[in-house]
Amino acid sequence: MSAENVDWLQRIKDELLIKSDFNVITIDWSELSKNPIYPWSAFSTRYVGKKTAKLLDAIARTYGTDGKSIHLIGHSLGSHVMGYTGLFSNLRINRITGLDPARPLFELPLMPPNCRLDKSDAEFVDIIHTCAGIYGYAKSHGHADFYANSGRPKQPGCEGVQSAIEGCSHGRSNLFFGESIDSKIPFTSYPCESWDKFENGECKENPANMGYPVSTDIRGDYYLHTNSEPEFARGDEF
Repeated sequence: MSAENVDWLQRIKDELLIKSDFNVITIDWSELSKNPIYPWSAFSTRYVGKKTAKLLDAIARTYGTDGKSIHLIGHSLGSHVMGYTGLFSNLRINRITGLDPARPLFELPLMPPNCRLDKSDAEFVDIIHTCAGIYGYAKSHGHADFYANSGRPKQPGCEGVQSAIEGCSHGRSNLFFGESIDSKIPFTSYPCESWDKFENGECKENPANMGYPVSTDIRGDYYLHTNSEPEFARGDEF
């Protein structure tokens, strides 16, 4: 995922452990991810992903687990770490969730699928976009891509220059996913060709939940609104 002491990561871990009898592994690669030279951090995702894949393979050999029981979650550069983990593991990973996967040096310029998070990395890849075109992926690279509030900055509640500098919109994907694990109100989204068509009320059929409870059978691009603060989820809008 990311540095193990990050608040959003701790919340996701805690929510998952409350949800069910899961084994949750967090990956602290902060010594590499926080390097002030961004290309170094970006290129390190391959190394960390390969090491994580070896760890999962060792666990599988020792305890007899398989890829069907594994769900990988990563934010920003961590999304690509998880993509590489799926690529290099001997297991076929069931699901990877990319939380606003980092765009620079992965989608801009566009790298081949085996050098970034892509839907080929797992049986099901879902991506939540919240800072599309700036820090995060601008295009769809998963089986299901969710564009919250258009997917672009600035996200509701992320106002001012300081919020932009601190990556408020980029971090919204983490908060949305964490809330979705045990929220009574779902993040209801709707398949649509574009944000404009969604805003015009042209897409009101076949709703799907974004986040943890997503159906792995869905495919395509999904759009939704959220609130500007917790509880972020708004449920069914139509």
